[in-house]
Amino acid sequence: MLLLTFLGNPKEYRQTTYWWDGKEKQTRFAPVASCVFHNADRMIVFLTGEAERNWYKPLLEELPPGVATEPVRDIPLGKKDTELWEIFNRICTAVPPEEEVVFDITHGFRSSPLITMLAAAFLRASNKINLKAVMYGAFEAAENNRTPMFDLTPMIRLLDWSAASDRFIRTGDARYLASLVREQQKPLAFSSGSDKNRQAEAGRLGALSATLEEISQSLALMRPEDAMQVISDLPARLVQAQPALQRATGAAPFQFLLEEVNHSFQPLAHSQPRDDQRLVERLHVERGMIAWYAGHEYWMQAVCLGREWLVNWVMWKLGYPDLVAEARDEVEKLLNQAARGNSSALSALSPLPDAKTIANLWRNIGDTRNDILHAGMRKTPVRAKNLVAIIKARIADLEQLPI
Repeated sequence: MLLLTFLGNPKEYRQTTYWWDGKEKQTRFAPVASCVFHNADRMIVFLTGEAERNWYKPLLEELPPGVATEPVRDIPLGKKDTELWEIFNRICTAVPPEEEVVFDITHGFRSSPLITMLAAAFLRASNKINLKAVMYGAFEAAENNRTPMFDLTPMIRLLDWSAASDRFIRTGDARYLASLVREQQKPLAFSSGSDKNRQAEAGRLGALSATLEEISQSLALMRPEDAMQVISDLPARLVQAQPALQRATGAAPFQFLLEEVNHSFQPLAHSQPRDDQRLVERLHVERGMIAWYAGHEYWMQAVCLGREWLVNWVMWKLGYPDLVAEARDEVEKLLNQAARGNSSALSALSPLPDAKTIANLWRNIGDTRNDILHAGMRKTPVRAKNLVAIIKARIADLEQLPI
């Protein structure tokens, strides 16, 4: 186990008894206590010139026997941004890859505790290290010369939540959020002991995570019916998971996202998309899903679902009660013939507001979809930078069709 710490240059380091997780250690230096609490056998110490001259040797004298130390000398004071980046870089380069690391930020000077926290988060996120703990000795909270130590690692997970939130808001992908919610289930279940109600609460947290994952998978794989049905279950899952979310301190950031998650998905909810009495509702929801795809820049899904939605709309206009019946192939053939100008096909589509316009839209949206699905392997593929504008135009055409 490797411990990484900073040593400042105060007038004195006061003797105290640090305590954490049922363990105690009397020392002037919090990193010594962290070494004992986590059984570290190596320590990297970041030192300014003054800290090395005044406090490095006293630190070594209080370390447990057998702890190897490595000083990182002449750390800048952080008086300008270039020095802050130098500190960050030296932390990152000092830690060997795939190392199990404890950071102790108690005695860091000026901005170094913040930089150390950010470096720890970066190294953890990039899978360079296995972050065991970020220890802080809260000397200001000492009572009777006993100083509590806190593991701030859960606070670093705030950056994970920030990344998950950003991904969700930008892309609508809730899988990363789901994984963070799921991480809270095991410790909650473990802490519940034999309490069946608490165990059930933890299980509902798992159900919420599974629901979020299934929504994202259904949308990514263009399974609109699956997505509609699972999204319709989401509000109940959120309510059921509330007690567990309130107990899981690591999931606290999710509380701030609940409204955004529900607000984003609920327009796409439909509990019974195959109910022939609710076809109009399905058409509205499905067209909203096309807009959702476009709004999150899932252009391929938008145009592919747009093409299928147009078939659904035509079938509804022609009086078919089942949008996935065998007659679907016949309607597609009819649209293909009408797109080629076949008069009998256009006549068969006469119940539509403007059969020629619909036939042209069918041809155009099908051509755009094929261009994408065939990876541009055709004589005159559309440039990627032009496809987005074309897809937006096709979606705008679909929006004009009356329901």
